[in-house]
Amino acid sequence: MLDRRCIRYVILLSCAVVMGCATQLPGADSGVAKQARTLIGQNIQVAIANYGKPQMVLPKQLLFSKIPGASAEYDWNDFRPSNTSSFVKTGSAYVGSEIIGTTQGGAGIAPVPIYQDQYAATGYYKRDTDGCVLKITTDDKGTILDTVVWGNICR
Repeated sequence: MLDRRCIRYVILLSCAVVMGCATQLPGADSGVAKQARTLIGQNIQVAIANYGKPQMVLPKQLLFSKIPGASAEYDWNDFRPSNTSSFVKTGSAYVGSEIIGTTQGGAGIAPVPIYQDQYAATGYYKRDTDGCVLKITTDDKGTILDTVVWGNICR
């Protein structure tokens, strides 16, 4: 059974696959990414020695990878609550009306105020999540073919 962190990771991974190379992922130029790129061509055991046991290993049948010869993906991730929060808008509430101007008066006609309804956002604040993900793709012999790193806390 997948836990919440794994489900969140799979969603992030799916989004990254859909985005493809259209944008550079945050963390792509971090020290983690540079170190991971040096592993290309080496055996996966070198990465496991460096980063520890991966949180997830995807077999060939579950790969989204379009890398020729890819047969497994090893994933390390670190998600933690952030010190920041974001407002999640769920609707709006009427808070009154405000005069935004007047019509032009003249020739015995008084200016008429123009009113506009005012609304305030309703919702809640949620605590943000920081994360760093390392994805390593290997061939059937365990040779590292590709590495991808993204996240806002990759160092």
